[in-house]
Amino acid sequence: MVARSSNVQPMRSEPRDRDTNVVRWAGRATGTCLPVAPGACAVAGLGARADGTRHAPPGCMTAMQIVAALGFAVGALGGCSSEGDPRGTCDVVGGSSTATATFGGVEYRVTGGFSGDGNGNSLQIDRYGAVTRQTPQRGTERGQLDQATLDNVIADARAAEIPTLCATYRCAGCADDFVHEVTAQLDNAVLVVQVSEFGDPPDRLNALLDLLQELLDRRL
Repeated sequence: MVARSSNVQPMRSEPRDRDTNVVRWAGRATGTCLPVAPGACAVAGLGARADGTRHAPPGCMTAMQIVAALGFAVGALGGCSSEGDPRGTCDVVGGSSTATATFGGVEYRVTGGFSGDGNGNSLQIDRYGAVTRQTPQRGTERGQLDQATLDNVIADARAAEIPTLCATYRCAGCADDFVHEVTAQLDNAVLVVQVSEFGDPPDRLNALLDLLQELLDRRL
C-alpha cells in the first residue's frame, strides 16, 4: 500500500485523566481510586442522605477512614500502583532519571509470536511529533501528532523512568508469545525495554504502552 504522506490531518488528543485509576481488590474492580495523600488512595462511592450529607455505603469506608486505618501500610504497598514482576532475573536497564530528560523520539514494535517476527505492527515518533507506522491492515502511514498528543507521549516516556525498569518482563512458561518492545531516546541515551503480552510490567510502563498502542490504531 502506498504511504500516505500528504494532506494529513493532525492526530487529535483525547482527554486523559492521569489522577484516577480503578481500585482492584482480589482481582475485581470495586470503585474509583482517588489520591487523598502521597502514596494513598481511597474508594469513592459516598451515598447521599436525605439531609444532603454524604455517607459511605454499607461495608465501605470513607477516604479519611481508610487513610487513618491503613496509614503507613498503604504507603508501604505503593498505594494503587504496581511495580510489576519480571518473573525471572531483573537486569535493570540503568541510567539517570528521565523525569526532565530531553525527548529524542520513541519507537514501538511487536516481535515474537510463532514466526518470531511479531504481528507486523510498528510505530515511530520523532522529537517533533512526526509519525511513521506500519500495520498489516493499512501498510505504511505517515502523519503528524498535534502538540497536545506529543506532550502526552513525552510525559509518559519520561514518567516511565525506563532506566529503573527491568530490561525484560517475561511470561514464565510461555512459548510463542508476542513481545512489545519500546525504544526511547531520552537525553541522548537509547533505552530499550521488552514486555511479553502476558507479562507484568509496572503501571508507569503500561501507561506508555497503552498510549503508543492507541496511536498505532488511531486514524491519521
